[in-house]
Amino acid sequence: MQEEMVEAILPLLSEYVRQDAVFTFSTMIDAIEVKYATKVERDVGPLFDRHAKSVASENAKALRVIGIRPSDLRLGSVIATKRNENLRLIEKAQRSYAQDVRELFEQPETFGLRVEEIKQRLLERGSVWDSRAELIARDQTLKLNGAITQTRQENAGISRYTWSTSLDERVRPEHAVLEGQVFDWNAPPSVGHPGWDYQCRCVAIPVIEGLDL
Repeated sequence: MQEEMVEAILPLLSEYVRQDAVFTFSTMIDAIEVKYATKVERDVGPLFDRHAKSVASENAKALRVIGIRPSDLRLGSVIATKRNENLRLIEKAQRSYAQDVRELFEQPETFGLRVEEIKQRLLERGSVWDSRAELIARDQTLKLNGAITQTRQENAGISRYTWSTSLDERVRPEHAVLEGQVFDWNAPPSVGHPGWDYQCRCVAIPVIEGLDL
């Protein structure tokens, strides 16, 4: 969407500057936003499904290593919920990006800028949204894996887990203090279960009676 927006707008910047804000991009931006709104469910849904299948497969392998037989009871509904959350996030990001571009051309200060200056600001906005998209993708993958882990552990009759961090400088202090602590799946700590918090890379190591993990 961002690439198409830039490609559509750049050739018209000279006209925008010459007409001193008489020419606007609202209609063009609206059309592109509507176009991509229809593409989200069609393209992103199946993409999420393939990604979820891959995450679930890797999750199952990890459980087998520690002797847990993966059970997919209730897993379908959990993935469906995460799918819907993912789609809503993408739709929201799409609307926000379009609004961001609109506001660029609605700002009075933009009217007096040269074409190259407007182009630079447009591309800078795109760069910001590229970074946000990457953050959303990583965060949603971590949340998906956390949800699958919880569901499968509960399916296996495991009610408690040990909090495990990545043990590096990126671990947040409020997560670092949880390292090694045992929690019940029915009673999450204040930050939620592993993977719940934004960009949380922590994992839940199952507590299995008679097995020291």
